[in-house]
Amino acid sequence: MSGLVGSVKGMQVLNALKSTNFRWLLAGSLLSSFARWGGTFVFGWLTLELTGSAAKTGIVLALRSAGYLLSPIAGLIADRYDRRYIMMSTGLLSILYALALAILLVTDSLQFWHLLIISSVSSLTQAFDNPIRKTIAADVVEPKYLTSSYALTTVATDTTAVIGPVMVATLATVMGMGGVAWAMVAVYSFNVFALGMMRLKTVSPSATKASPIKNLFEGGKYIWGHQAILALIVMAIIMNGMGAAQGVIMPLFAKNIFDVGKVGLGWLLSAGSLGGLIGALIVVVTGNHNQRAKITLVSTTVMGISLAMFSIAPSFGIALVLAGFTGMNSALFLTLGNALLLEYSDSKMRGRVMGVRGLCLGISLPVSLAVGFLSEALTPRSAGVMVGVTGVTLMVMVALFMPALLKLERKSSAVHDEAEQSTAAVAKSSS
Repeated sequence: MSGLVGSVKGMQVLNALKSTNFRWLLAGSLLSSFARWGGTFVFGWLTLELTGSAAKTGIVLALRSAGYLLSPIAGLIADRYDRRYIMMSTGLLSILYALALAILLVTDSLQFWHLLIISSVSSLTQAFDNPIRKTIAADVVEPKYLTSSYALTTVATDTTAVIGPVMVATLATVMGMGGVAWAMVAVYSFNVFALGMMRLKTVSPSATKASPIKNLFEGGKYIWGHQAILALIVMAIIMNGMGAAQGVIMPLFAKNIFDVGKVGLGWLLSAGSLGGLIGALIVVVTGNHNQRAKITLVSTTVMGISLAMFSIAPSFGIALVLAGFTGMNSALFLTLGNALLLEYSDSKMRGRVMGVRGLCLGISLPVSLAVGFLSEALTPRSAGVMVGVTGVTLMVMVALFMPALLKLERKSSAVHDEAEQSTAAVAKSSS
């Protein structure tokens, strides 16, 4: 009976779907996930095919993360201005860069420098979309449904990510990379439409009275003064670095080590996404589990171990399994870690907190460059092992020197228990 009750509580995530705004946000996130995976596939494979260079592939993929250096600015803007209009503007820019890529491919005019510019623009759009989309998610659902609804969004996007890379690989085989680019244009267009259908509260005029520079310093001081939030940010840097490394070596493994071509690369990406879907489903079922902080610590550590094991996998089949395991642990951290950040951050600071969280993705820039050059100087296997071992070592240091996150979770659990007992007492007295 208790198991059934636990399952029902886990399914309280469905309450978030009562919000029209959340449904539109979910729909836009769902389909734009296809475009993001299409971009990951297209930029990695096109660069490798065009140049044959692991280092240049690393450069292009690194530039896809360069815009995240502006994430704190995006977070600041999210706290000061209309978030929906900002996201619609970045969505229109996404349409333009995808359209430019499609035209270059169809006319057979694509050159390496084109990939450098388009990759940089794509990272700029993600730098603004990522923190603001997460902040809006906290605006449209009740706090008690935040973890589960965030997990539902992850399930939706990871579902597309499971089938997306294989579909993209198939589309690329049948219609060429130009067909993939046109599909990205269509999906980004729907994302803008979905955002346009949302109706959110306007930002208070007082939000723009303070100096932007002062707001930025306030955000930094807030994060530094809350060690639990700071710990989640540090963990996000480690996790994103490992994810960036795997993103660089996957095309190299598909083309040069396992010789499985574009379709094989699609399967590797899909395996990681399938693991991510499983991880997100676990969170949907468990909901607001009182061990979320411990799970984030363990999952990030295990991700480093599985990345190192992936890098020495003797066969394509084993690599698929390990890619899935890596994806599962990545999703556990992403879902729970972001939900914890949103839940424990002051509502007036959420944009800036998630902006700094977005800045963590900027670690992909130096890591992608380093892994690309290491793969060329040594081997892709050596580069992957080095990053995995480094990630595990850093996570052990976080667990030892930044224990505040675990204490916060225990404190939060006690507060929730007290609140529930108080509510029950009031209900009993009124009856």
